[in-house]
Amino acid sequence: MLVVLFHASARVKKLYGVERHAFLDFFDFGDAGIQFFFVLSGFIIYHIHRNDIGRVGDYLIKRVIRIYPIYIFVTLLILPAWYFLPSIGFPYHKEVGALLFSLLLIPQDHAPHLGVAWTLTHEMLFYLLFAVVLTHRKTGGMVFIGWFAAITVVNLVSNMLLAFPLDFLFSINNLLFGFGVFAAIFAGKVSLTSRQAWAITVIGALLFLAAGIQANGLRHAGLTGEHLPAVIILAYGFASFLLVLPANSHDLEKFMRRRSVMILLGNASYSIYLLHVPALSFIVRMFVRLELETILPVPALFFLAALLAAISGILLHKAVERPMLRWFRSKWLPSKGTLPAGGPVPQEENRQPP
Repeated sequence: MLVVLFHASARVKKLYGVERHAFLDFFDFGDAGIQFFFVLSGFIIYHIHRNDIGRVGDYLIKRVIRIYPIYIFVTLLILPAWYFLPSIGFPYHKEVGALLFSLLLIPQDHAPHLGVAWTLTHEMLFYLLFAVVLTHRKTGGMVFIGWFAAITVVNLVSNMLLAFPLDFLFSINNLLFGFGVFAAIFAGKVSLTSRQAWAITVIGALLFLAAGIQANGLRHAGLTGEHLPAVIILAYGFASFLLVLPANSHDLEKFMRRRSVMILLGNASYSIYLLHVPALSFIVRMFVRLELETILPVPALFFLAALLAAISGILLHKAVERPMLRWFRSKWLPSKGTLPAGGPVPQEENRQPP
């Protein structure tokens, strides 16, 4: 929802010609939801698949089913707009080769057709390297240590400026998967009391907010370009590490399960993520066409746009993503009765954001 609010703020300010807005500017750090996604993904992948040594095929099928079907559906759903509306997109949006690379989530020197899917290219890289761990734990561990060390040197020691594809391979964001994996390892070995779990969660949330306020200050002062300094991204990563660390707390789990709206948002988070940008573009354009600014103030339009975009993602999840997941799992994965040691497909996968 931070990412949705970030894009809603940008769309509302752009279409209403508002360069700066005291309230909407606060949500400029909402893109940090991406850094949380990376940490959470590292946590979930290790937590779910740590016992899948030797079952790389099943692991890859589960990852493909979880990521590709609904992603391809949304990309193809929006495809006509790139081809038939000259004002939308860039020249590469009309290239067949770029489209195929985008659908397969193969990295390119530009964003995929569905812009938010740039994060999924990093996800797929992490998934492939984790497959090495499942093939041979020691070799995979060495690969990850070497990868994370190289990322650290490039971004924090040498401060080298790399061109594609090296900037993709050694992006500071890739290091955040390691934060998540380490949190999962730690959570599996240490049992936190209820008080400790809540304290760590609150500290993580406050640190995340503090990093966001600092990032906003740098941006609004014009001290950063398109990319934030590595230290801010690592601050988001450490805050996210603290937020996912108490995930095995019984009290936290009990608290979350009583919040049906949060569970719904969690289940639908991937669909919301994929659909919210095109949904926001359409919604805010409709606001302008209907001249709603004469009735509602800009902050109200901002919240309404974000709400409608989230609802569109929830509807996509219920109508398309969830049935699609069930169908692919029934066709491509073994039945519960024939699964090898390790049990059925964990239900946590249904709640995994990108």
